Amino acid sequence: MTTLQDIWNWYLSHDLRFQIIVAFSMALFSVSIALTIIVLRLRARKAIAERKASNLIEKIEPIIMEMIYDDMEEGEWKKNIVRMRNWLNKGMYDFHSYARISDYLVELHQQLEGESAERIRKIYRDIGLPERTLELLKSGAWHQKVKAIGALSEFQVRNYLFEVMQYVDHPKRLVRDEAQFAAIVLG
Repeated sequence: MTTLQDIWNWYLSHDLRFQIIVAFSMALFSVSIALTIIVLRLRARKAIAERKASNLIEKIEPIIMEMIYDDMEEGEWKKNIVRMRNWLNKGMYDFHSYARISDYLVELHQQLEGESAERIRKIYRDIGLPERTLELLKSGAWHQKVKAIGALSEFQVRNYLFEVMQYVDHPKRLVRDEAQFAAIVLG
């Protein structure tokens, strides 16, 4: 206790400019420590989400490939869709897991053509991704809107042409360009 009093008295015995500089230095040091802790926690949270997402894709990918390349009956198709939905809902928080699977399906759809592309479109619709994409389009940030519009145009979800048309005059250029392209594709 006496050491703290001695330090405090020493601090008060100096000039006012010295006191201000020391106070600002201590404040900056405290803020830098707090920001470092926040950044480390955010990075850890992001790493956990990425790990969960890659585990989810590893788990779902064989099912998707089987559904794309094998002829299966309607009952088996529905069973696989239900199983994928369950993994998507419990594997991660909804938005991130559905966004990752949407990105994966968009990438696959761009690489494949014909009957395989039609099956990917059917998987996209059966999982319920158009509704989730519409939610993202309405409430997401501008860069998420671009991805949502791109996904809707890639899978030719014509039901949401009116919602896409609302973004043709968006202030952000990328959103506006993507919406105009999607309006042409969907229209």
